[in-house]
Amino acid sequence: FVVKARVSFDPGFYKLAEQSALCIEQTRPGSVEALLLRGHVLHAMHRFREGVGLENVLGGAPRRRWLLAFGFGLVHGLGFASALRELGIGAEGGRVVAPLLAFNVGVELGQVGIALLVVPLLERVRRLPWAFPRLVAACSVLVTAAGTYWLVARTLWG
Repeated sequence: FVVKARVSFDPGFYKLAEQSALCIEQTRPGSVEALLLRGHVLHAMHRFREGVGLENVLGGAPRRRWLLAFGFGLVHGLGFASALRELGIGAEGGRVVAPLLAFNVGVELGQVGIALLVVPLLERVRRLPWAFPRLVAACSVLVTAAGTYWLVARTLWG
């Protein structure tokens, strides 16, 4: 599932980031941020409601979850494009491929490093039947609370 989700996320992200940075797609940064945060809040609430966690990462994930990852990639691409434009990347037909590639390599290396540390720890916690559901619930509540706060703050106060 993790590989399928990552492979689905990246094309949407990088295509829209490139187009947006080149000013092919124009969006308001605030509306994109609100959409991003809304997606994270809904996903965390879904995880909490179902009590789903590492077992979906290690197997048993719904078949079409890759579509959700692709959709998240599209929205994240728009959000990242706003940051690229603020830095002047892609302005007036400027270069976009090298900054996107450098960003992608950095993010992927960071994610591999985090996964190498976190997945073995989560696998150990998963073996404790009383601890894992509580960890999933706690993480879901934290993501929901933080995402809701940021969503309200970005929407109301910019």
